[in-house]
Amino acid sequence: EIPADFDSMIAKIIAYGRTRDEALARLRRALSDTTVVIEGGASNKSFLLALLDRPEVTGHNAQRWADTAWIDRTRDTGGLVADQHAEIALIAAAIEACEEQERTEIAHLIETARGGRPLTAHKPVTQCELKLRGTVYKLTCARIGEHTFRVGMHDHHVRVQLDRLDDARARIAVEGQRHKLVVATHGPVHFVEVDGVAHRISRDEGGVLRAPAPALVVATPVAAGDEVQPGQPLVVLESMKMETVIPATFPARVKEVVASAGTQVDGLAPLIKLEPLGEAGEEQANDDTPVALPAQRVLPPTEQWQQALDDLRAAVLGYDTDADALARYLAARDAVCTETPAGDILRAECALFEAFASLAVLGRNRPADEHINQELRIHSDREYLHTFLTTFDVERASLPATFVARLTAALAHYGVDTLTHTPALERAIFRVFLTQQRGAQLVKVIVGILERWLQEPAPDGALAQQAREQLERVKLATQLRHATLGDLARSVRFRWFDQPLVDAERAPIWQEMLDDVAALAANPDAPDYAEGIAKLVAVPEKNDVTLAARLAAGVTGPEPMLEVLARKHYGSAGLRDVRAFFAGTRPVVTGTYELHAEPTHLISTVGALTELQEQGALAQLISEH
Repeated sequence: EIPADFDSMIAKIIAYGRTRDEALARLRRALSDTTVVIEGGASNKSFLLALLDRPEVTGHNAQRWADTAWIDRTRDTGGLVADQHAEIALIAAAIEACEEQERTEIAHLIETARGGRPLTAHKPVTQCELKLRGTVYKLTCARIGEHTFRVGMHDHHVRVQLDRLDDARARIAVEGQRHKLVVATHGPVHFVEVDGVAHRISRDEGGVLRAPAPALVVATPVAAGDEVQPGQPLVVLESMKMETVIPATFPARVKEVVASAGTQVDGLAPLIKLEPLGEAGEEQANDDTPVALPAQRVLPPTEQWQQALDDLRAAVLGYDTDADALARYLAARDAVCTETPAGDILRAECALFEAFASLAVLGRNRPADEHINQELRIHSDREYLHTFLTTFDVERASLPATFVARLTAALAHYGVDTLTHTPALERAIFRVFLTQQRGAQLVKVIVGILERWLQEPAPDGALAQQAREQLERVKLATQLRHATLGDLARSVRFRWFDQPLVDAERAPIWQEMLDDVAALAANPDAPDYAEGIAKLVAVPEKNDVTLAARLAAGVTGPEPMLEVLARKHYGSAGLRDVRAFFAGTRPVVTGTYELHAEPTHLISTVGALTELQEQGALAQLISEH
């Protein structure tokens, strides 16, 4: 913090070396490695680094040397302005605005939770207008992961990874390009230093001009109601033994002069309020801007799949991914399925299901302790979660150990390993609360993946056990709230794990039926023929399959299965007068049964699809019998 009556020199850096070039190199390094954050203002670090790149200072151009007026002349022609990485600075400022909005929403959630009814008016995308060197940029920002953001401008979006080192320093990666970052927010002004280049970015406040640093107001040559044009002086300040003129940046009318001549103002203090004249101010803000976001990088298929998987996991954890996340993931999954081991894909999706189930169970609106007596089953996990929000204290809220264990498991997915009330816990609980509001959307994600599982072969070994456990967890966590998801999880489990066991049990029964039918067909006059038919009718398995197998094998001659199926299907309807015979070479079974108290005739035979024509052999057979 610098007091209002500070000296112009805050610190001095001196470098020396055996040669001028070595001394300059050390000076550049010292300046680059020095982090300076001044409350309410900025340092001249970027300006000094720009100076050290000029041949007039380095002495590499003997014909051009710096004199006492050289800086003023150079600045007048647009020189000595460090504007590198301006797009990265805008991205960082947009993220700051997004995080500030998130903090406000978290505070609102906690405040309403204390009243017993937690609410949040969450905006998945933050929109902000940022002013850099007189130009207004409209950006959007969404948090799509714990440290990942999606920043957009003019319908172009980039993926940003931000890792904070402390309150001011961070590392930022924009579409894979990494930079060192220093960020300090002073009211509506963001001081952003990218790789040593500083930028002052202010949020557009509808024409409010603020003091760039603590200063003395020397003059205010305009009054309320005056119309001003771009470049016209509005306020003259004196600071650091120099006068600074603050001009208008767009055609406007002076709405209010806040500061008066002869007064001392702090950094960022409002000086004048302007309102645009007609649409001019808007046109100024929307002109083609000199700063554009970096291009999106093209990832190889494996990295595309991993990135899409990360987005799905973030969606399950309550972050603000876009609506196309599932479609993008399934497309990336199809692209890598031939080059990525199926086990790796399935293992990653099991982890996704685990996160979903851990959070879904916290939204159950049925009592959680289902093992105790019915009359004692009163409270649900959703109620316990809302109770925890009122105090952020497990003991004060008297929460049961079973719920605490489930809550702890869910918070572990956010990197939170304690229920001690911290900002990290608040952020995680905020996202948990959002997942409860997006249940139907998240179910679509899991359904989309399960539908792919249903089409794929079953895993084996330890991976099979892991997949089965996660299917059970998903089914139990959603209970009756999402019947479609529960049915689909059961279908996958049956197809992968239960059906092979059932088929293995059925195989000998089917083979025995085939053998018995073959024996009956070989000896239709055997004395125990009727007993053999009755035995096959009593088999509980679906023995239509036996007839299908015989037809597929091209078996001809007597067909006992016609009588078996007739008695099995119509025996309960009083089937009688059953007769088996041949019509030519075609086996036929006829009989009579009651349908709605009316006698109905049954004719059963076998034939080809081509014989189903109106004048075909089957039609003639039916007419005759």
